[in-house]
Amino acid sequence: MADVKVGNIVEFGGNVTTLLSIKPGAERDMEKALGYAEGRLSKGYFVLLLRQLPAHDDFKLAGYSYFSGGRIGKPRMVAEKDTLREHLQEKVLREHGLDGVLHRKRIAREGMSVTGRHRIAKVLPVIRHDSSKPPAQQYPVGGGVPQFELTRPRKFLVALEVTADGTAIARDFEVNVKTGGYEARRRLRVYMENA
Repeated sequence: MADVKVGNIVEFGGNVTTLLSIKPGAERDMEKALGYAEGRLSKGYFVLLLRQLPAHDDFKLAGYSYFSGGRIGKPRMVAEKDTLREHLQEKVLREHGLDGVLHRKRIAREGMSVTGRHRIAKVLPVIRHDSSKPPAQQYPVGGGVPQFELTRPRKFLVALEVTADGTAIARDFEVNVKTGGYEARRRLRVYMENA
């Protein structure tokens, strides 16, 4: 994570959501919504903002965060068994064919943005993935916020770092989301929608 510094452009794949799901100052609610284990954001995290919309072949349909990892069923205690859960896009392909997948991807892309509340964003916890822990412990079923799985690295702006003490560090300002109240959170929201 050496290049993950506010203001840098970095490349990441994996699961993403919309900015609506990211609420600095409400970390436990974010953990529940996104499907992170309790405490995963406690040491801080980064908010990454997608710079360019993904093409149809750059992402998989992953539904909502109650599909942990975009897969159907509860996450497993053994990683090898967890990967056997059917991926949502595979189910759509099986039930509706390629036209069904492409149709749903078109609809998904129409709702994506690189500015505003619906922009595609990624939360990158300081506490990284631990391959010694089972998926069920690290990635419980989430609260049902939109998610997509980027199948190849895409460019993101590292827009924000939120530290363990609640300091939110943007490119040109800092606020504390624990003590700054509504005005601090509003300022961050406007910044993230337009960065």
